[in-house]
Amino acid sequence: GKGGKKGEEADPEVYSVYSPIATKYETFVAPDELFLLSPNGTGSFEIGIGYSGTYFAKVHGPQPATPLPGTATIEAGGEAFLEYIALPGTMYIRFNLWDEFTSSLDDDLSLILLGRTSAGFEVFDRSDNVGTSNEMVDYFIGGVPFATQWFIVVLNLGPNPTSSFTAFGFSVGVD
Repeated sequence: GKGGKKGEEADPEVYSVYSPIATKYETFVAPDELFLLSPNGTGSFEIGIGYSGTYFAKVHGPQPATPLPGTATIEAGGEAFLEYIALPGTMYIRFNLWDEFTSSLDDDLSLILLGRTSAGFEVFDRSDNVGTSNEMVDYFIGGVPFATQWFIVVLNLGPNPTSSFTAFGFSVGVD
């Protein structure tokens, strides 16, 4: 809330913020290389910061992109539907188109992200940057424990009657 130092009158232009999270940076020392004789098993080493416990090295962050190729033809309604299944535990999904991955740099493609709801399919995000195919749609799923079905609709807005493209799907899991 608004406030100043304890015991002082609050300045309406000053805000104080409290966060229960504290960050302490530590320098740690680890070996440059850990040589093991088997592709399976465990290894250990001291890291020199007083941490004791188990740590599992996993992929944290975006998974490798899933290429989603397609073609959108104006005569056929100008739409291409691409299905994407988000695996259980997925926290976040993102889909991108880039001019460099279309059949012509002057293609104007747009993206719509459709997700299944109890009422059918619903629009969760839309990207329509005029005159380009540089588009992005995304959605925070929240790590549900089951797979979810998504459709990415690619709209061909011209000027070419047919556009081939590759969209890319990214996801971030709980780990």
